[in-house]
Amino acid sequence: MPERADPWSERLRSWIGPLAVIAFAAAFFAPVLFGNRVAMTANMMRWLPWSEDATAAEKAAPSFNPDCNLSYYPRRAILHDAWNERVLPLWNPNTFAGSPFLADVQAGVFYPPNWVLMPFDPKWQMGAFLFFHAAWGGLGLHALLRRLGIGAPICALAGCAFALNGYFFQNFGLPTFLASASWVPWMLAAVLDLRERPDAYSAAILGICAALVFLAGQPQTAVHAAYTGALVLATAGILRARTMRSVSAALAAVCVALLLAAAQLLPTAQLAKASARADLPYSTIVSGAFHPVEIIRFAVDGFFGSPVTEDSWGGLFPRGDSFYFRHQASSIFAGTPVFVLALWGIVSKGTRQRAIAFTLLLLLSALIAFGSPLAHLVYEVLPGFRFSRIDRFGFFVVFAQAVLAAFAAQDLVARPGTLRARRIFGMIVIALSIAGAIAVSFAGPELPRLLGAPWREGTTLRLDPLLFEHVVHRTRVASLFAIATGIALALPSARIASTAPWVLAAIQLSFLAAPHRGDRRPESVFAPHESLAMLADVLDEGEGGGRFIRYGRDPATRGTPVSNVLPPSTNVPYGLPDVQGYNALADTTLGRVLETALGEKLFSSGIWMGRRIVEPVLPQSMEHPLLDALAIRAAVSADSFSAGGWSSLPVHGFHLFRNNEACPRFSLVAEGRGVGAAEMNEILQRGAFNPHREAIWIGTGELRPTESATSAGTVQTLVDNDREIVVRANSLRPAIFVVADSWNSGWKAKVDGNPQEILRVWGVVRGIVLQPGSHLVEMRYEPSAFRIGALLSIAGLFLTGGMLAWPRPAR
Repeated sequence: MPERADPWSERLRSWIGPLAVIAFAAAFFAPVLFGNRVAMTANMMRWLPWSEDATAAEKAAPSFNPDCNLSYYPRRAILHDAWNERVLPLWNPNTFAGSPFLADVQAGVFYPPNWVLMPFDPKWQMGAFLFFHAAWGGLGLHALLRRLGIGAPICALAGCAFALNGYFFQNFGLPTFLASASWVPWMLAAVLDLRERPDAYSAAILGICAALVFLAGQPQTAVHAAYTGALVLATAGILRARTMRSVSAALAAVCVALLLAAAQLLPTAQLAKASARADLPYSTIVSGAFHPVEIIRFAVDGFFGSPVTEDSWGGLFPRGDSFYFRHQASSIFAGTPVFVLALWGIVSKGTRQRAIAFTLLLLLSALIAFGSPLAHLVYEVLPGFRFSRIDRFGFFVVFAQAVLAAFAAQDLVARPGTLRARRIFGMIVIALSIAGAIAVSFAGPELPRLLGAPWREGTTLRLDPLLFEHVVHRTRVASLFAIATGIALALPSARIASTAPWVLAAIQLSFLAAPHRGDRRPESVFAPHESLAMLADVLDEGEGGGRFIRYGRDPATRGTPVSNVLPPSTNVPYGLPDVQGYNALADTTLGRVLETALGEKLFSSGIWMGRRIVEPVLPQSMEHPLLDALAIRAAVSADSFSAGGWSSLPVHGFHLFRNNEACPRFSLVAEGRGVGAAEMNEILQRGAFNPHREAIWIGTGELRPTESATSAGTVQTLVDNDREIVVRANSLRPAIFVVADSWNSGWKAKVDGNPQEILRVWGVVRGIVLQPGSHLVEMRYEPSAFRIGALLSIAGLFLTGGMLAWPRPAR
């Protein structure tokens, strides 16, 4: 009788593949996991005050994705501080004069991996976050391929290559995109499990995975993943006898996902309604799509330039209204060898039937990502596409290529009789690769014109000679990998033909991905600076402190103006409150009020429209009393300016100015009245008011001083943090207690324990009417959307637990 297999050895063999994926990802991220480096794709040495003392080499270091430092590191700093204080970070007091934090889905407050990372230094967190999700995505593909019946060696190699796919490494500076995408293979593996066993357990697992795609920080990917899951489920078993059971289980999974994500979903939806991204026109959506000529990206990453080397020329092929920058389009590159192998998976008779779902996924996702008429149709018909960047569908193009390539590799092993066909296919690949490299080399700097780039005024259709050399080099390197893949396919050994392309892809992707880590010395990222300490001292003056504003835009900035002095959100890790800021889901109320008052266009345009309040440039803007009302105590600028009420302070690295007329952040005002929105705009435009003496709010009512005394009373601060403000207000007469922070419906107030309405003073800050006497005034941030969402999520946890514990029927 044959010997029975040792269960422990079987279990050990089953772990070899996943451990290989983890080891491969750990080796790639070794500099940021084990070395003295941090993953930061933005070079702070290009910004003041740090650039003032930076060397030429430090200034020249790559800086290709500023969002890493303008968005993601500041969020990690807030999460880290919240962990140390053992509080839930609901509100961010340091941007936009205070803004919702938890409601920003990219903050990832409810994303479990962030809970593990919170105690650690935010600088180290970034690299660990990237490593985990690159490895997790690779492990997810490994698990999915095993469920599809692919052999263990192929699954392991495919998982390694997928861990560094083009979409992943292009988004190292946008880590939430990588995080959400890494859950998609796991979600689709759960879809396959549900198809085979449509019970409560499978529905719960699928619901958990779907919720985590959203909680990881990218609702666009979550929407795309939902449609992808429906496609896989439908094509895999729509005609089976248990179709209704599968549909019922899938609907249960949707309920689980919505309930688990409710604590994040409801606040995010509420914030989105006040943002500039609630509903975008199709011309804006399609501006982020790939141009048809960019099909070259399937085989040659960086053909149209790279953000790392800042030599992009993808903007020569505009789409839509050019709202999104063409050079920021996410990659559709899965690796040249993977692309070649995927082509075999599409055309081979041995894979057509089994891979039909993923062939359809590749076709449909490519049609959408490239802005075909199908993209317009889904925009008009399917929910979720009116706020979504189409190029984000590029991940599913990459993912489908990887799955199809795995089917192809399995087919090569399972059908050894394909040698002749393999050799023909390999020779075609080799011939096309050589021909493509030669064609690009002979095209010369006229390449954009030959590819059909439209001429526009102010542009040239000739490439700079050095840039053209980059294109030729990248094409030749990709051709070499394609040729090596073709040779492997033509070899007699089916095992080599099925595994060599994955090894080649892993090597190619490792070299391409390495610069995108942004390895930097820890001391060069958010380093302390004496001028920032002086700025902090100025802001700490007065009752409740104050905030600062940036003045003057960087003339070297192309497109949207961005300050080169302590850019938006870089102030957050230093605890420096700011009236400006940067957030993809920013409430536009503050920006609109400032634009009305100052008479300047302060919202950034293009891809950053409505996310950023940029710098005023007119000196008279700095004299507007609304800046005093917002407790703006300081201004920073690369240049000097002269405006009434402002005095210059001697600092190193930038110009610092003190606003000598700024209101305290907490104050009592004895005079005020309610007005309509139109009258408020007129008052703000004229700027003829004194915020030290009067408060004007949107609403009704009037408050007149009864005496000529100059003081309305005093305010003693008892508690002041990002969740709660408690003061003892001693009012000498009826007065308005004004808090110069952004008004938001989530803030609730009590006076001596009794609920009190919070007025929108100047249309943007908070105020409470007080009667004469001593009062305990409390303000707490308690958004109802979060309370309701939290209750639903708790119910979802109980429901999920019950579904996981429910006895599973036999197969």
